[in-house]
Amino acid sequence: MIRNRVMKAALPVGLVLSLSLGATGCAHFQADEAESHQASVTEKAAQRGLPFDISRDIDLAPYGDEMTQAVGNYNRPAPFIGTGGQLGDGALEELKGMGFTTVVSLLKPEEGLEAEREAAHEAGLNFFSISISSKAPTEEQVEEFARIVSTTGNYPVLVHCASSNRVGAMWALYRHQMGVPAEIALEEGKAAGLKTSREPAVRERLGLEESQ
Repeated sequence: MIRNRVMKAALPVGLVLSLSLGATGCAHFQADEAESHQASVTEKAAQRGLPFDISRDIDLAPYGDEMTQAVGNYNRPAPFIGTGGQLGDGALEELKGMGFTTVVSLLKPEEGLEAEREAAHEAGLNFFSISISSKAPTEEQVEEFARIVSTTGNYPVLVHCASSNRVGAMWALYRHQMGVPAEIALEEGKAAGLKTSREPAVRERLGLEESQ
């Protein structure tokens, strides 16, 4: 009888202890989660700034008025990043001579991707391909692009497709992933070549309403 009373009295104490430990564990989890989120935000802020950090002793991408017919629809959305459309004959050797280190091609295989890869390597350029076949790049493609343009050893980088439309879509989504507000990221994408044919898909990915 006495033993039963002791056990009954012990139950609430055990329950309280269990709840207390659970609350402590939850608090630790929330703190770890908050710390992880803050680290992610800080890392993205650092990555976002890299293509704009001209304090680094790295050659800059040429301004638009310095670009020849080597790249159609050329633009320079960031000091170390050039963007554009179709490449002219002999463009890759010319780009190497202008100081570019890396080319990122968004072309599809049927658009001459492999020939471009071979020509880039012959010219001594780093070459990355992210073939975009949908209206907007996938999340995985944007993440791959972010890794490339957040690696200072790749600077200066030229990103191109056939017209600069896919480039503009990629730039808008990349900038938003880096923490730039959606509306501003969209405008940056337009400046880099995004056109009306791909804008609705990019708007949807950015969580924006369709334009009127």
